[in-house]
Amino acid sequence: DTYIAKDSSVNDEIEKFQRGKQQSDVIEEIKPRIEKPNNKDKKLDVERDMHTKPSFFITIGQFFPSEESMKDIYGKGILSLGGGLRFAYSNSWNYQVGVDYISKKGDPYTWVDDEIELYDATSEIKIIPISFNSEYIFKNNGTDIPYVGFGVSYYTISEKLSVSTSYGDESVDGTIKSWGYHATAGIDFREKNKIYNSWGLQLKITSVLFESVLGDEVDLGGVSINATYKF
Repeated sequence: DTYIAKDSSVNDEIEKFQRGKQQSDVIEEIKPRIEKPNNKDKKLDVERDMHTKPSFFITIGQFFPSEESMKDIYGKGILSLGGGLRFAYSNSWNYQVGVDYISKKGDPYTWVDDEIELYDATSEIKIIPISFNSEYIFKNNGTDIPYVGFGVSYYTISEKLSVSTSYGDESVDGTIKSWGYHATAGIDFREKNKIYNSWGLQLKITSVLFESVLGDEVDLGGVSINATYKF
């Protein structure tokens, strides 16, 4: 509405009031466009999206075999490398398909008679499990994400023995394949308000049983301590 007063000073005040009111209306209209985003809502969106999209992971760590003869030949710790793909079917559960590669050279047991002179003996073992794993994620607080998991693995285990003696050089190798199982527990550390690119620590317990040439049941599983990176 426009008001006309006899006093010009009153008219000036009325015009100022109307201009101020129009400016206030414009500010209120554009204010939502320039307000800072609500970090709390953003955090909630990140937590909802975490683990609900496919992602990759890689691992590096040490495998500690449980079989005493394996520890005698290859030592107590063997380098383990791995990686795979992770899929989610809820905000708390996901499943993974992965593969590990464990390999090391060792000093095998040797025995010779008086007629044979042993120059050298080496062995090498390779363990390649293809794993299928389900993982339960505990309360997701945005940065520290603890979890536990379980699953089965299909193992390909190969070993090669090479010897050099006074009678010449010889080598033998063999491969076994067997199903095993495993359990995992760990924690991921993620940058605040980030969905992927998290690193973490993982404990993995494995067991794979097979019958040796002597008829004994042998477990080539053990414990792995890994650093993980998910992206």
